[in-house]
Amino acid sequence: MQEASLRGQIAATEQIIKIERGFLDLIREQRKAGQVAELDVAAQEAALAQVEQTLPPLQKALAQQRDLLVALAGGFPSDYLGLLTAQQTYQQALLSLAQAKAARYADTVALFAALGGGWWNRQDVAPEKPLTIGDFFQ
Repeated sequence: MQEASLRGQIAATEQIIKIERGFLDLIREQRKAGQVAELDVAAQEAALAQVEQTLPPLQKALAQQRDLLVALAGGFPSDYLGLLTAQQTYQQALLSLAQAKAARYADTVALFAALGGGWWNRQDVAPEKPLTIGDFFQ
């Protein structure tokens, strides 16, 4: 089960890397057009590098999980060090995945801000009237 979870995390991380690369290409094109600053490009490159760093620990955890399954199939281990190491690596991989997701969301917000933002505070459209309890009983 943990092996399937690790495979899912690896697939999700690879998908995040693909998306981050797409964002980076978009920002580079905008930089060429003079729409964003070089700092935005550097920030996206750093974000991509950070996400890419999460992949090797996940791959290592998957390899350790496979090794652990092989060892367990041959018999119960005489010491728990291997099991504890695999569990620690798995938990570290979960933490790395959460950090990668947080970085992705932060980068998405930065991208929208770099593209101009402002969609949440439009002045040309009247704000929606909030619903009241009476609206449901008409």
